[in-house]
Parts: sequence; structure tokens; C-alpha cells
Amino acid sequence: MNQHLHEIRKIYLFSGTWVFMLFIPILVPYCHSLGLGMQEVFLLQVLFGAVSALFEVPSGYISDLFGRKRALILGALLYGLGMTLLWRADSFWELAVFEALLGIAMSLVSGTDIAMLYDWIASDSRAASTKLLSQHQMTQVVFEAIAALVCSLLVLGSFQQVLIAQMWVGWIPLLVAFTLKEPTYAKLDKSQHRENFRLVMAHIFKGDPLLRQVFLNYIFWSLSTYMAIWIYQKQWEHMGIPIAWFGVIWGSYNLAIGLIGRQVPHLEKRFGAVPLLWAMGTFPVMGYVGLAVLTGWAGVFVALFFHVCRAIVQILLRDALNWRTPSAFRATVNSLVQLGFRLGFTVLGPITGWSIDRFGTGPVLWALALFFALIGWPLLVPLSRSAQEVDATRHTTVS
Repeated sequence: MNQHLHEIRKIYLFSGTWVFMLFIPILVPYCHSLGLGMQEVFLLQVLFGAVSALFEVPSGYISDLFGRKRALILGALLYGLGMTLLWRADSFWELAVFEALLGIAMSLVSGTDIAMLYDWIASDSRAASTKLLSQHQMTQVVFEAIAALVCSLLVLGSFQQVLIAQMWVGWIPLLVAFTLKEPTYAKLDKSQHRENFRLVMAHIFKGDPLLRQVFLNYIFWSLSTYMAIWIYQKQWEHMGIPIAWFGVIWGSYNLAIGLIGRQVPHLEKRFGAVPLLWAMGTFPVMGYVGLAVLTGWAGVFVALFFHVCRAIVQILLRDALNWRTPSAFRATVNSLVQLGFRLGFTVLGPITGWSIDRFGTGPVLWALALFFALIGWPLLVPLSRSAQEVDATRHTTVS
């Protein structure tokens, strides 16, 4: 078990350094400083999402076939190259190349680090898996929060100070990736690709109905929070909040995710999964409405609703998905979730960016609240019913 914990902590370190993105809290103002509008900002994120989507499933499949460590090393190499390019990028097209590199890197890592984590804890209990997953999430948000605070200090000098620092720290994940070790786990047959994908799709959509519901809700509610984060900075600019505060606010949000995420296993054990699921589905809608009607620091505070949702998704649904998926194709299933989420953003993102430039932020926020309520709540009903049955008949949880 000591070796397990040692390797798990190295995965935490890799994931923490991976999300140490200094530039995120000031990306929108930086793009504006280059003459880009919100439509271009969303187009860049759509490009990132489209490239990620294109490579998601192949990269997850590569991880299941050839090993997690190789996928993480390749992803970290591309990540370092991308962060180096970001330092020199000063136009839409150079930023587009950066987003493309980052998209490929993300596709290689997203799901693979979690798959490796579950490979190491596979012999442990389900309760241990939720605890370790919440610790993994806490590590990430602490690193994100520290990065945001450092950003707030560096941006007092210039945007370039932030980007230079990002270039140097962008190579740390590669150094950590070389130290990782993989446990022994069953791999997919390298000569039966078509049969492998049939097996994966049958497992998700024809097997356990609860798994299928978890899969779909994981995609949808992840999209609900991701859409919001690219609107925050535009709102903060309109509110007149100084840019030096952007990193502080961003870091506070991430710490909130970690603190809430650590409580999810305890809340689930005490109250069952159903109240958490409906909180997950209600808070993003409340967040969009709150952003539409509140101004100043009240608007900043109400955005915490999105991060409550994100904390629940990343612990409750992620654990449910990974615990019910065999290690042989766990990375592929995680990649399929990311694929669905990225495709959703590819459709919704450009519409949102264009609408903000054309009609303003307020009407778009109301439209997003209506969209996620009308589509998301009916999607959540079957999952909550299945979770209630599990809680009532087996005295266990959805995860």
C-alpha cells in the first residue's frame, strides 16, 4: 500500500502542475489587448475544443493500448511547447496554433491521469476511491488557486511577465511524467480495434442503465460550468473590477471547488446521492440568472454556484463512471466523456460569443439559464431515480 500511496501522490503532483496555468485569469483581457472581440475569444476556445474532440478518443485508446505513462509524457511535451509558443503569440492565428497544441496535449492527458489513479486504487474499496479522488481534486484546485494569485501579482507589471513565467512552469509536468510508474493492468487487444470499440460502446450504452445516465449527465453539466467561465472575465471588465483582482477571484473559486469536493463523499454518505444531484443541476441555472441580474461583487459571489456544480460533477459522477468501468478501457471511456463535452462546446460556444458581441451579456445569460434548465432537468430525472433506488435498496451510493 505504501508504494500505491507514493505513486498516487506523484499523480497528484503531475495533475497539480498540469493545471498551474498562470494565464487563465487574464486570458480574455489579454485577447482584448490584441484587438480580439468575444467572438474571437470563443472561436479560440472552440478551436481548442474541436482539436481536443478530434484527438480525445484516439488518445484515450492509445493510452489503453500502449500505457498511461507514454500518453502523459507525450501530452506534457506538447503542453510545454504550447506554453512556450504562447509567450510569443500576438495575433489570432498564433493564438490558434497555441490552442491547437494545447488541445492535443489535453486530449492525451484528460482521462489518462484519472485512469492511472484508478489503476493504482483498483484493489481498494469504493469509499477509498472517492476519498482519493477528492484529494486529487483538492490538489488541482490548490495549484490553480496559487497560479491565479501569482498571476494577480505578475500582471501588475505586464501581461508579458505572466506569459514568461507560464513558459517556464509549463515544462514541469514533463519532468514529473518521467517519474511516474504504472501498475499492472489488463490492456485491450492490439489486433481487435473494431471489437474493442464495440465492447466500449456496449458497456456504456447497453449495459448498466445507471452508467449510461451518469455518462450523459457528466457531459451536460460539465458543459454548463465551462460555458460560464468564459463569460466571467467579460462581466468583471463591465463591472469595473481591477484586473489585479482577477487572479484572486479565480483562485478563490478554485479553492471553493476543492473544499466542497472534499465534503461530497461525506454528504453523499449522510444524505444519499439524490440531493447532491439536484444541487448539481440547479446551481448552474441559478448562477446564470444571478449573473444576469446582479452587479459588482454580488455578481462575483453568485458565480460560486457554478463551482459547487463542478465539485459535485468531478467527484460524484467521475467516481461513478470510473468505478463502473474496467481498467482495460477506462481511459477510452473518460475520453468519450471529454469528446461529448467538447462537441457540445463546439456548437454552443460560437453562438454564445457571437450573441454577446451582438446583444450584450445579459440576454445571453438568461438564454443559457433557460437552455440548461429545459434540457438538463429532464436529463437529470432518470439518474436521480436510479440513484434513489440504489440508496434505498442497497444502502450504497451512486458512486
